[in-house]
Amino acid sequence: MKIFEGRQLKGSNIHPVCRIRILNQIKQTRICKGTNHPKFNEIFFFNLNLSEKELCDEIIDFSLFNSRTLRSDMKIGMFKMDIAFVNSQIKRSIHRKWLLLSDENDPMTGAKGYLKVSVNILGPGDELPVGYKVNFD
Repeated sequence: MKIFEGRQLKGSNIHPVCRIRILNQIKQTRICKGTNHPKFNEIFFFNLNLSEKELCDEIIDFSLFNSRTLRSDMKIGMFKMDIAFVNSQIKRSIHRKWLLLSDENDPMTGAKGYLKVSVNILGPGDELPVGYKVNFD
């Protein structure tokens, strides 16, 4: 999965960070200081040893936080996606899609910003899609 960037994030002088959670695994981008348009450009791998049926019952949780607030990691917005949705796409992949971030407790408050992502499901023997460069140094 690749987290590209955010845009139009709510708040002023924020330091956004994105956390991705699948099952009990959490990965996090670096903090981008003082911007409502962070450029993350980070790739994450989740190794999930589940059957396809079990995998498709799971959710990917994308959450953006302001790491600058006095309260520990105030949430800006979030988006939840069924892994089954990604699995049903051509090549089990969504590529460079903008996700609408909202407040999970009050979705009627409107957009909290946007997050651009690519998500790929790879099985044994599958190759990375074009455009993914991985260093194992």
